[in-house]
Amino acid sequence: MEIFQQAYKFWVTNDHTRLSELAIRHIDQALNYVRENPLEVEERAGQLDAAITRFNQKRKVNDFGDDEVCSKKLAEEILGPNEILPLLAEMPTNIGIRFSFFAGFLNLIYHHYYTFVDRPEIADPKLLITGLLVDGYGFSLRAKRIFEKKPTIGKDDLIIVNAICEMTEPGTLQTEMYLANWFKPDYGLSQDFCDMLSKQFGDLKPIQS
Repeated sequence: MEIFQQAYKFWVTNDHTRLSELAIRHIDQALNYVRENPLEVEERAGQLDAAITRFNQKRKVNDFGDDEVCSKKLAEEILGPNEILPLLAEMPTNIGIRFSFFAGFLNLIYHHYYTFVDRPEIADPKLLITGLLVDGYGFSLRAKRIFEKKPTIGKDDLIIVNAICEMTEPGTLQTEMYLANWFKPDYGLSQDFCDMLSKQFGDLKPIQS
């Protein structure tokens, strides 16, 4: 919750007028939802931490499935030999650093890198919170690793996010990522993995743009 509280403080005290009206409205709604429903946000954060922990455990024993291609890529091509994914509480807590992360994230929204905020069909603040939480983690970890001068490859924040998608188990976070149409091969996930998720959710259909 501290991260989102600081995000709200950044949002109301900094200029974000470059963003589209829709993006501004969506972020307003999402951050207000956080303030009104802290327990629901904590639930999603806990499920994100569980996915991060699952990745670290599977990497330790080299136990990724054949369809967990992004997790393998993250483990073998991006992270160092003894490097693990940090939990949310282990990310930088300095408010100045976090504000720089927020500014960088909004800049990429402005440049249409994180497009979910600008999608009119993604109007549910719960889906927006999930997007901000998971994509925000991917962006912040990439920025943290660059600051620490660790090796990076192009768009490795998206590989981090896709690995989280593969490691997230059934629950609110996974369902909302599915509804927001995150599980599709053109984002880097394997077809087998996406087919498995489609079968898991049955008649529940993701939102189409």
